Amino acid sequence: MQVYNQNQSDSGYQNSKPTCSYCRDPEHRATDCPHVASDWASFQRLEIPSKDPTHWTHNPIQRINGQRSWNTQTNTARWYMRPDGWSKWYAECEKAHIKQQNARTRQAASGTTRRASKCGFCGSLDHNRRACSKMDAMFDRLVSANQKWRQRFYDKFVTELGLSVGAVVKVKQQQWNRPDKEHIAIITSVNWSELSMFCDKNDRAGYGKRVDNKFQQLLSVTVTVNGESRTMKFGSGSGRSQGMLSDSDGVLIDCFSYQNVEYIETIARSETPLDEEWVTQAHRESLLFAVKKYSLEKLEDWNVIRLLEIHEKA
Repeated sequence: MQVYNQNQSDSGYQNSKPTCSYCRDPEHRATDCPHVASDWASFQRLEIPSKDPTHWTHNPIQRINGQRSWNTQTNTARWYMRPDGWSKWYAECEKAHIKQQNARTRQAASGTTRRASKCGFCGSLDHNRRACSKMDAMFDRLVSANQKWRQRFYDKFVTELGLSVGAVVKVKQQQWNRPDKEHIAIITSVNWSELSMFCDKNDRAGYGKRVDNKFQQLLSVTVTVNGESRTMKFGSGSGRSQGMLSDSDGVLIDCFSYQNVEYIETIARSETPLDEEWVTQAHRESLLFAVKKYSLEKLEDWNVIRLLEIHEKA
Protein backbone atom coordinates (compact mmCIF):
# COMPACT_ATOMS: atom_id res chain seq x y z
CA MET A 1 0.00 0.00 0.00
CA GLN A 2 1.28 3.44 -0.85
CA VAL A 3 1.14 4.84 2.69
CA TYR A 4 3.37 2.00 3.96
CA ASN A 5 5.83 2.10 1.07
CA GLN A 6 6.13 5.88 1.42
CA ASN A 7 6.72 5.49 5.14
CA GLN A 8 9.50 2.97 4.48
CA SER A 9 11.22 5.20 1.96
CA ASP A 10 11.00 8.37 4.04
CA SER A 11 14.20 9.61 5.63
CA GLY A 12 12.40 9.68 8.95
CA TYR A 13 11.46 13.35 9.03
CA GLN A 14 7.91 12.65 7.87
CA ASN A 15 5.26 10.20 9.10
CA SER A 16 7.33 9.49 12.23
CA LYS A 17 5.59 8.17 15.31
CA PRO A 18 5.47 10.63 18.25
CA THR A 19 7.36 9.51 21.35
CA CYS A 20 7.88 10.51 24.97
CA SER A 21 10.30 13.43 24.95
CA TYR A 22 12.04 11.98 28.00
CA CYS A 23 12.46 8.20 27.48
CA ARG A 24 11.34 7.94 23.78
CA ASP A 25 8.69 5.31 24.45
CA PRO A 26 6.06 5.66 21.67
CA GLU A 27 3.26 4.47 23.96
CA HIS A 28 3.09 7.57 26.19
CA ARG A 29 4.11 11.22 26.51
CA ALA A 30 6.41 12.93 29.01
CA THR A 31 3.49 14.08 31.19
CA ASP A 32 2.58 10.40 31.73
CA CYS A 33 6.07 8.89 31.70
CA PRO A 34 6.40 6.32 34.51
CA HIS A 35 10.18 6.72 34.70
CA VAL A 36 10.39 10.42 35.52
CA ALA A 37 9.50 10.37 39.24
CA SER A 38 11.93 7.59 40.20
CA ASP A 39 14.73 8.97 38.02
CA TRP A 40 14.29 12.46 39.47
CA ALA A 41 14.32 11.04 43.00
CA SER A 42 17.63 9.29 42.21
CA PHE A 43 19.13 12.54 40.98
CA GLN A 44 18.01 14.30 44.18
CA ARG A 45 19.99 11.67 46.12
CA LEU A 46 22.96 12.49 43.86
CA GLU A 47 22.73 9.03 42.30
CA ILE A 48 22.73 8.06 38.63
CA PRO A 49 19.42 6.20 38.03
CA SER A 50 21.01 3.53 35.83
CA LYS A 51 23.05 2.17 38.77
CA ASP A 52 19.97 0.00 39.39
CA PRO A 53 20.37 -3.08 37.09
CA THR A 54 16.57 -3.26 36.65
CA HIS A 55 16.39 0.33 35.37
CA TRP A 56 14.73 0.93 32.00
CA THR A 57 17.99 2.03 30.38
CA HIS A 58 19.32 -1.55 30.73
CA ASN A 59 16.41 -3.01 28.75
CA PRO A 60 15.23 -0.31 26.32
CA ILE A 61 12.36 -0.68 23.84
CA GLN A 62 13.58 -1.39 20.32
CA ARG A 63 12.73 0.80 17.33
CA ILE A 64 9.28 0.27 15.77
CA ASN A 65 7.86 1.04 12.30
CA GLY A 66 7.32 4.74 11.75
CA GLN A 67 9.86 5.82 14.38
CA ARG A 68 12.89 7.86 13.38
CA SER A 69 15.99 5.69 13.43
CA TRP A 70 17.80 8.02 15.85
CA ASN A 71 14.82 8.97 17.99
CA THR A 72 14.60 5.68 19.91
CA GLN A 73 14.73 4.57 23.50
CA THR A 74 17.77 2.42 22.65
CA ASN A 75 19.80 5.43 21.51
CA THR A 76 18.57 7.57 24.41
CA ALA A 77 19.48 4.89 26.96
CA ARG A 78 22.93 4.45 25.43
CA TRP A 79 23.60 8.18 25.73
CA TYR A 80 22.21 8.51 29.28
CA MET A 81 24.44 5.67 30.55
CA ARG A 82 27.64 7.37 29.39
CA PRO A 83 29.31 9.70 31.95
CA ASP A 84 29.50 12.49 29.38
CA GLY A 85 25.72 12.22 28.96
CA TRP A 86 24.77 12.48 32.64
CA SER A 87 24.39 16.27 32.68
CA LYS A 88 22.11 16.08 29.62
CA TRP A 89 20.13 13.31 31.31
CA TYR A 90 19.70 15.42 34.45
CA ALA A 91 18.48 18.38 32.39
CA GLU A 92 15.98 16.26 30.44
CA CYS A 93 14.69 14.62 33.62
CA GLU A 94 14.22 18.03 35.26
CA LYS A 95 12.24 19.27 32.22
CA ALA A 96 10.02 16.18 32.31
CA HIS A 97 9.56 16.52 36.07
CA ILE A 98 8.42 20.14 35.63
CA LYS A 99 6.03 19.08 32.84
CA GLN A 100 4.43 16.51 35.13
CA GLN A 101 4.14 19.02 37.98
CA ASN A 102 2.50 21.56 35.66
CA ALA A 103 0.11 18.92 34.32
CA ARG A 104 -0.99 18.01 37.86
CA THR A 105 -1.44 21.69 38.69
CA ARG A 106 -3.63 22.26 35.61
CA GLN A 107 -5.67 19.18 36.41
CA ALA A 108 -6.22 20.28 40.01
CA ALA A 109 -7.16 23.80 38.90
CA SER A 110 -9.72 22.54 36.42
CA GLY A 111 -11.28 20.21 38.96
CA THR A 112 -11.35 17.41 36.42
CA THR A 113 -9.61 14.08 36.25
CA ARG A 114 -7.57 12.84 33.35
CA ARG A 115 -9.72 11.29 30.66
CA ALA A 116 -9.46 7.51 30.65
CA SER A 117 -7.29 6.21 27.87
CA LYS A 118 -8.91 4.11 25.20
CA CYS A 119 -7.83 1.63 22.57
CA GLY A 120 -6.61 3.42 19.46
CA PHE A 121 -8.00 0.67 17.23
CA CYS A 122 -11.49 -0.25 18.48
CA GLY A 123 -12.14 2.63 20.93
CA SER A 124 -12.69 0.42 23.99
CA LEU A 125 -11.94 1.90 27.43
CA ASP A 126 -11.04 -1.55 28.80
CA HIS A 127 -7.69 -1.99 27.08
CA ASN A 128 -5.11 -0.33 24.85
CA ARG A 129 -4.10 -1.16 21.29
CA ARG A 130 -1.46 -3.64 22.43
CA ALA A 131 -4.11 -5.82 24.08
CA CYS A 132 -6.82 -5.39 21.45
CA SER A 133 -8.21 -8.74 20.30
CA LYS A 134 -10.21 -7.00 17.54
CA MET A 135 -7.01 -5.55 16.10
CA ASP A 136 -5.33 -8.96 16.20
CA ALA A 137 -8.33 -10.55 14.49
CA MET A 138 -8.39 -7.85 11.81
CA PHE A 139 -4.68 -8.35 11.16
CA ASP A 140 -5.23 -12.10 10.74
CA ARG A 141 -8.08 -11.45 8.29
CA LEU A 142 -5.95 -9.04 6.26
CA VAL A 143 -3.04 -11.49 6.11
CA SER A 144 -5.32 -14.37 5.06
CA ALA A 145 -7.07 -12.30 2.37
CA ASN A 146 -3.76 -10.98 1.06
CA GLN A 147 -2.30 -14.48 0.89
CA LYS A 148 -5.35 -15.48 -1.12
CA TRP A 149 -4.94 -12.46 -3.42
CA ARG A 150 -1.23 -13.13 -3.90
CA GLN A 151 -1.94 -16.78 -4.75
CA ARG A 152 -4.47 -15.72 -7.37
CA PHE A 153 -2.06 -13.15 -8.78
CA TYR A 154 0.78 -15.68 -8.83
CA ASP A 155 -1.41 -18.26 -10.60
CA LYS A 156 -2.44 -15.73 -13.23
CA PHE A 157 0.71 -13.68 -13.73
CA VAL A 158 3.47 -16.23 -13.19
CA THR A 159 1.94 -19.68 -13.76
CA GLU A 160 -0.54 -18.90 -16.56
CA LEU A 161 1.12 -15.98 -18.36
CA GLY A 162 4.72 -16.94 -17.58
CA LEU A 163 5.62 -13.41 -16.59
CA SER A 164 8.53 -12.33 -14.43
CA VAL A 165 11.92 -10.76 -15.06
CA GLY A 166 13.38 -12.05 -18.33
CA ALA A 167 10.10 -12.96 -20.02
CA VAL A 168 9.79 -11.96 -23.68
CA VAL A 169 6.43 -10.41 -24.53
CA LYS A 170 4.59 -8.83 -27.43
CA VAL A 171 3.22 -5.38 -26.68
CA LYS A 172 1.43 -2.66 -28.58
CA GLN A 173 1.75 1.09 -28.40
CA GLN A 174 -1.00 3.53 -29.27
CA GLN A 175 -0.17 6.12 -31.90
CA TRP A 176 -2.07 9.30 -32.57
CA ASN A 177 -4.37 8.90 -35.61
CA ARG A 178 -2.53 5.74 -36.68
CA PRO A 179 -2.93 2.00 -36.00
CA ASP A 180 -1.34 0.65 -32.85
CA LYS A 181 2.28 -0.38 -33.33
CA GLU A 182 3.43 -3.80 -32.07
CA HIS A 183 6.83 -4.48 -30.50
CA ILE A 184 8.79 -7.31 -28.89
CA ALA A 185 9.85 -6.45 -25.34
CA ILE A 186 11.70 -7.99 -22.39
CA ILE A 187 10.49 -7.59 -18.80
CA THR A 188 13.26 -6.04 -16.72
CA SER A 189 11.51 -5.46 -13.37
CA VAL A 190 8.30 -6.05 -11.41
CA ASN A 191 7.67 -4.31 -8.07
CA TRP A 192 6.97 -7.64 -6.34
CA SER A 193 7.73 -6.48 -2.79
CA GLU A 194 5.02 -3.79 -2.91
CA LEU A 195 2.14 -5.81 -4.36
CA SER A 196 -0.96 -6.62 -2.36
CA MET A 197 -4.73 -6.76 -2.72
CA PHE A 198 -4.62 -2.94 -2.61
CA CYS A 199 -3.61 -3.11 -6.27
CA ASP A 200 -7.38 -3.43 -6.66
CA LYS A 201 -8.89 -0.08 -5.68
CA ASN A 202 -12.41 -1.39 -6.43
CA ASP A 203 -12.94 1.43 -8.91
CA ARG A 204 -15.72 -0.53 -10.64
CA ALA A 205 -17.96 -0.05 -7.58
CA GLY A 206 -17.93 3.73 -8.02
CA TYR A 207 -15.87 6.53 -6.57
CA GLY A 208 -17.53 6.50 -3.14
CA LYS A 209 -16.80 2.81 -2.58
CA ARG A 210 -13.24 2.52 -3.84
CA VAL A 211 -10.39 2.23 -1.39
CA ASP A 212 -8.77 5.48 -0.27
CA ASN A 213 -5.81 6.74 -2.31
CA LYS A 214 -3.33 6.25 0.53
CA PHE A 215 -3.92 2.48 0.44
CA GLN A 216 -3.98 2.00 -3.33
CA GLN A 217 -0.91 0.26 -4.70
CA LEU A 218 0.38 0.44 -8.27
CA LEU A 219 1.58 -2.53 -10.27
CA SER A 220 4.70 -1.41 -12.13
CA VAL A 221 6.06 -3.74 -14.82
CA THR A 222 9.05 -2.31 -16.68
CA VAL A 223 10.02 -3.60 -20.13
CA THR A 224 12.73 -2.80 -22.62
CA VAL A 225 11.43 -1.93 -26.10
CA ASN A 226 13.92 -1.12 -28.86
CA GLY A 227 16.55 -0.34 -26.25
CA GLU A 228 14.27 2.03 -24.30
CA SER A 229 12.58 1.49 -20.93
CA ARG A 230 8.77 1.47 -20.90
CA THR A 231 6.03 0.48 -18.46
CA MET A 232 3.39 -2.09 -19.38
CA LYS A 233 -0.32 -2.35 -18.65
CA PHE A 234 -2.84 -5.15 -19.08
CA GLY A 235 -6.32 -5.08 -20.54
CA SER A 236 -7.89 -2.66 -22.96
CA GLY A 237 -11.09 -0.73 -23.32
CA SER A 238 -12.12 2.57 -21.87
CA GLY A 239 -13.36 4.03 -18.62
CA ARG A 240 -13.40 1.65 -15.64
CA SER A 241 -12.62 -1.42 -17.78
CA GLN A 242 -9.31 -0.01 -18.92
CA GLY A 243 -6.17 -1.58 -17.57
CA MET A 244 -7.68 -4.37 -15.48
CA LEU A 245 -5.99 -7.72 -14.91
CA SER A 246 -8.52 -10.38 -13.89
CA ASP A 247 -8.86 -14.10 -13.28
CA SER A 248 -11.93 -16.35 -13.08
CA ASP A 249 -12.73 -15.02 -9.59
CA GLY A 250 -12.70 -11.35 -10.56
CA VAL A 251 -10.42 -8.34 -10.74
CA LEU A 252 -6.86 -8.62 -9.47
CA ILE A 253 -5.35 -5.31 -10.58
CA ASP A 254 -6.82 -1.98 -11.59
CA CYS A 255 -3.97 0.25 -10.35
CA PHE A 256 -1.10 0.67 -12.80
CA SER A 257 1.77 3.08 -13.04
CA TYR A 258 1.78 5.38 -16.06
CA GLN A 259 1.59 3.00 -19.03
CA ASN A 260 3.55 3.34 -22.28
CA VAL A 261 2.69 -0.01 -23.84
CA GLU A 262 -0.01 -2.68 -23.50
CA TYR A 263 0.58 -6.42 -23.05
CA ILE A 264 -0.62 -8.68 -25.89
CA GLU A 265 0.93 -12.10 -25.28
CA THR A 266 3.93 -13.95 -23.91
CA ILE A 267 6.50 -15.02 -26.51
CA ALA A 268 8.93 -16.73 -24.12
CA ARG A 269 8.22 -17.48 -20.46
CA SER A 270 10.55 -16.22 -17.74
CA GLU A 271 13.33 -18.63 -16.81
CA THR A 272 13.51 -17.14 -13.30
CA PRO A 273 9.92 -17.19 -12.01
CA LEU A 274 9.05 -15.74 -8.64
CA ASP A 275 9.35 -18.11 -5.67
CA GLU A 276 6.00 -19.03 -4.11
CA GLU A 277 7.30 -17.94 -0.70
CA TRP A 278 6.19 -14.50 -1.89
CA VAL A 279 2.59 -15.74 -1.53
CA THR A 280 2.84 -16.91 2.08
CA GLN A 281 4.85 -13.87 3.17
CA ALA A 282 1.75 -11.81 2.27
CA HIS A 283 3.38 -8.41 2.88
CA ARG A 284 2.61 -8.86 6.59
CA GLU A 285 4.67 -5.86 7.68
CA SER A 286 2.50 -3.45 5.67
CA LEU A 287 -0.73 -4.94 7.08
CA LEU A 288 0.59 -4.73 10.64
CA PHE A 289 1.52 -1.11 9.95
CA ALA A 290 -2.08 -0.42 8.86
CA VAL A 291 -3.79 -1.82 11.96
CA LYS A 292 -1.26 -0.24 14.32
CA LYS A 293 -1.45 3.19 12.72
CA TYR A 294 -5.18 3.50 11.96
CA SER A 295 -8.42 2.83 13.82
CA LEU A 296 -11.11 0.37 12.76
CA GLU A 297 -13.39 3.34 12.11
CA LYS A 298 -10.85 4.87 9.72
CA LEU A 299 -10.34 1.57 7.90
CA GLU A 300 -14.10 1.35 7.42
CA ASP A 301 -14.39 4.98 6.26
CA TRP A 302 -11.57 4.47 3.75
CA ASN A 303 -13.24 1.30 2.33
CA VAL A 304 -10.39 -0.95 3.42
CA ILE A 305 -12.85 -3.31 5.11
CA ARG A 306 -15.05 -3.32 2.00
CA LEU A 307 -12.05 -4.36 -0.13
CA LEU A 308 -11.06 -6.97 2.46
CA GLU A 309 -14.52 -8.56 2.26
CA ILE A 310 -14.34 -8.67 -1.54
CA HIS A 311 -11.05 -10.59 -1.52
CA GLU A 312 -12.08 -12.85 1.36
CA LYS A 313 -14.94 -14.09 -0.83
CA ALA A 314 -13.06 -14.26 -4.15
